[in-house]
Amino acid sequence: MKKITTLLLLLFSVAVLAQGKDRFEKGGGSKESPETTREAEQDAPREKSFSESDFWDRLVFGGNASIAFGNTTAIFVSPSVGYRATERYTVGTGFIYQYLSLSAVDQNGNLIRGYVKTSTYGPLLFNYFNITELLYVGAQFEYLNHDAPIVDPLTGNWFGDTERIWSPVLFIEAGYTQRIGNRGAVRLGLRYNVLDQGIRSPYASPWFPVLGFFF
Repeated sequence: MKKITTLLLLLFSVAVLAQGKDRFEKGGGSKESPETTREAEQDAPREKSFSESDFWDRLVFGGNASIAFGNTTAIFVSPSVGYRATERYTVGTGFIYQYLSLSAVDQNGNLIRGYVKTSTYGPLLFNYFNITELLYVGAQFEYLNHDAPIVDPLTGNWFGDTERIWSPVLFIEAGYTQRIGNRGAVRLGLRYNVLDQGIRSPYASPWFPVLGFFF
């Protein structure tokens, strides 16, 4: 009787072990085969490399804007769109608009709002090249319509009146750049206008700090 019982227990143990082995061989467990893992990796979406990107993937948008109210009202907007020709080189175009209203005080101490009003606007072209991951150089050409003082061509003295003129502006610049995501960047630099015209220039100084964004 003991032999029969021992034989039955042995047969039961073998059957249980065989069932467990068969369950894992049929994929009943959580472990995946190497072939299944490779297929899942191939089917997963991957990020495009720069060489695989199309025209629309290489477009970047940016610019800057500011606004101030009070005795002086100043509104400045400069949207732009660029194209990343290479991973380091970006070229593009944009538009500039600036409105300025200055207040003054008369002889009786009364505030005269809008004593001087002026606006500046025009197109621009730009290009930037990243020397390293953190440093860039660039140039920006602008053709601006603005108010300019009428001066004596011989003495340079201002007659007290202004006229609307179109002026070319050519900035060369260099500065710091920081990538934001795959396409975006923030740039902090310093520009110099090589076509500065003194008091008839649309900018008060040939030196101009710049903070720009692209995304």
